Amino acid sequence: MTTAKPPARYGAIWRRASGRLCSTELHHHRGHDPELRDVASSGRIPRAIIGRYLTWLFYFGESWVRAHLAELFPAGDVSLRDATWVSHLTTDSQPVKELAPEMRDCYVAEICRLGQEDGPGDHLHVEERLAEYLVMLYIWSALPNDVFELFWNTAPASARKHAMWFLGTQLGLSTDKIPKPFRSRAVSYWDRRLAAARASADPDHFREELEALGQFFIQGNIDGTWLMDQVLAMADGGFAPSEPYGVLDHLSKLSTGHPERAVEVLAALVKNLRFDRWVYMTQQQAVRRILENGLASGSEQARSFATEAISYLAALGDGGYLDLLPKDK
Repeated sequence: MTTAKPPARYGAIWRRASGRLCSTELHHHRGHDPELRDVASSGRIPRAIIGRYLTWLFYFGESWVRAHLAELFPAGDVSLRDATWVSHLTTDSQPVKELAPEMRDCYVAEICRLGQEDGPGDHLHVEERLAEYLVMLYIWSALPNDVFELFWNTAPASARKHAMWFLGTQLGLSTDKIPKPFRSRAVSYWDRRLAAARASADPDHFREELEALGQFFIQGNIDGTWLMDQVLAMADGGFAPSEPYGVLDHLSKLSTGHPERAVEVLAALVKNLRFDRWVYMTQQQAVRRILENGLASGSEQARSFATEAISYLAALGDGGYLDLLPKDK
């Protein structure tokens, strides 16, 4: 795909946006941007260009961007505001943390448009990018809680599920990319959603969102004991993770170092009606490994969990693990 050259009258602003612009040049251009004074429909073009590079432009020329915020996001003209906003949301590299308070109304308006036909063209892409931006801003503590509460309470399940998936990708980053304070903040996102789900009279509202925990199991750098604890907490609240094949595969690996906890999680999943039971038929090696490690640990608690899991599986018609049952002397 090629990008068409912008009209000649916008060449200067295109070069300023896409070239290597320093803050001194931005300062020089302050007050001399006729493109931003264009309030006709043609004024959407320069705003879309700037929105595409807003993160980069802010980095090199914060003072210029702040001085032009009212022109970039005119409160009284949705069409012009959306030209900057939607371009930033859908094509920029990430949200601008420092501008989040000033852009709060844009985030709120987009949350309210989710699932509606009057939103920007590619609804799914906009939905997913908004979810990702909100997760990043949550981790950075860049917006007040009421914005996130609005998203959690009103956004479609697909948007909240994508946000949770994206949260998992952030938790899967190495410590040099997500320092401990940010990692703790990211974990609190999950904690808040799980706590809300367990306290809710409408658990179905949370079900798709929390299922995304299953995808955390295929990420690196997420503590295994924490993952197992979350599965147990979910099961206790009547929820189950998705991605059952990945969950059992990773659980079997964790059972080497945490045999008792892993077999406890397996027993909870076997009894959980919402966990995909077909997985036990195809992941027999992983299941057997978890059971064997639990039994070999010598822990009476692990033995009890293993026996319970084997008995439940047999009741489901899978007696392939009965040979592992401890023989009474």
